[in-house]
Amino acid sequence: MSAERPNGFENDDAPREECGVFAVIRLDGEPDPTMADKAYRGLSGLQHRGEDAAGITVYSRRTRYKFHTQKDKGLITSVFANGAYLSGFPAGSLALAHTRYSTAGKSGDAAEKARRAHPHGSKRFDYMIATNGHMQEMEGDGKSDVENLVDAIDQRMGETGEDFKAALLAVLGGLTGGYSLIASDGDRLIAARDPWGIRPLVQATNDEYFYFSSEDSALHIPSLGIRAGQAVEVPPGMMITIAPGKPIEYDQIYRDPIPIGKMALCAMESAYFARPDSTIAGRNVQNVRFDIGRFLADQESDGFSADMVIGVPDSGSDSAVAYAETLGIPYRRAIHKNAYVGRTFIQENQEARIDAAWLKFRVNPDLVAGKSVVVVDDSIVRGTNSRVIVQMLRQAGATTVHMRAGFPKHRFPCVYGIDTGNPKELIANRMTNEEMLAYLDVDSLGFISPDNLRRAISPTVGGLCMACVTGEYPTRS
Repeated sequence: MSAERPNGFENDDAPREECGVFAVIRLDGEPDPTMADKAYRGLSGLQHRGEDAAGITVYSRRTRYKFHTQKDKGLITSVFANGAYLSGFPAGSLALAHTRYSTAGKSGDAAEKARRAHPHGSKRFDYMIATNGHMQEMEGDGKSDVENLVDAIDQRMGETGEDFKAALLAVLGGLTGGYSLIASDGDRLIAARDPWGIRPLVQATNDEYFYFSSEDSALHIPSLGIRAGQAVEVPPGMMITIAPGKPIEYDQIYRDPIPIGKMALCAMESAYFARPDSTIAGRNVQNVRFDIGRFLADQESDGFSADMVIGVPDSGSDSAVAYAETLGIPYRRAIHKNAYVGRTFIQENQEARIDAAWLKFRVNPDLVAGKSVVVVDDSIVRGTNSRVIVQMLRQAGATTVHMRAGFPKHRFPCVYGIDTGNPKELIANRMTNEEMLAYLDVDSLGFISPDNLRRAISPTVGGLCMACVTGEYPTRS
């Protein structure tokens, strides 16, 4: 998905992923009435990657209009009426699916959200495309990345006479950024991952269907026929083309591959965004978060103690459990999350975001009254949620509040498809340690070190992108 920022950053309290992509093709090319259902089920496993809009496209060669697309603003269950609308799709040979976040200056009105929903098609040629991440050369003109990408592909096809795949490969070869992409011209399903491996993408097959997905956990549904462990990562910088009855085609996006040492998986994927049952860079995400908690505990000074450790649901809970176990401090679920309150970043102003945070979290006073507590969260970006949680704990009677974050200090904007907010509003960028202590009203504040985060994630190939922490952008080296 695009990182549309013509009007500036949205004032988010937490960083967020922008999109999830999912695709499936029937390997014999025969019409299949289950394609929309497969796309819907897979996409539902990626809802956490985007709550702004969703879309599904099914290709059928037997109908007048080959690509049948339904997309709109809202959650997947809303856009497709809990699956009831899937009957409107024809039997087809492949499907593309997408869930997205908006990253424009504001979330936008309903019409704007619906317009920017993926998959996105060309008005001149027969193909559809959906992306996750950010292509740096494709922003501007009030359009999203994917809209500008389609314009560039159309222009090349019109000028050179190349087919869709050749034009797509040529255009991607001139781009930088972090992205994963799914596309089709009807005859073929195409997937691509950025040359640095910043954004995740996996592939899997059961010899009847071939799938692509942002995360492998979305494939672990019995009706899809993919078992845990079958999915493998799409190699960074690779375009993969699947066509019924033909050998799989592998094309490098860049003629000269990015050296392995320059690989740069986004550190936020494992620390924050991905589902705990997903595998990223060869490691289970939940185990990564356990290690984050252990390394956070190792950073504590000798003699540090508290009455209990509390995790901020959901991503911070696993790290909090491991932190507590390592230090021998009891873990308690003293903070509860209201699953029916939307994310705070969609609020239009700071007052609304604060109100939303109070509605989103609740503290159990019977557990914390008169206690010294350590609160472990996945990250602290703007500090709104953290400040509200500390206020709740103080009002509930906590005598001492220590705050710990499982991600280092956010000080720089992401240019690869994650909206971390206006750099001027990142708490670690605009405040000293003493000022953060006072603003959050905590007795102590600690962040995991960049080196310990790298140890926890331990990518099996290449390195990590931590540009939001270090200001070192891998594509600019």
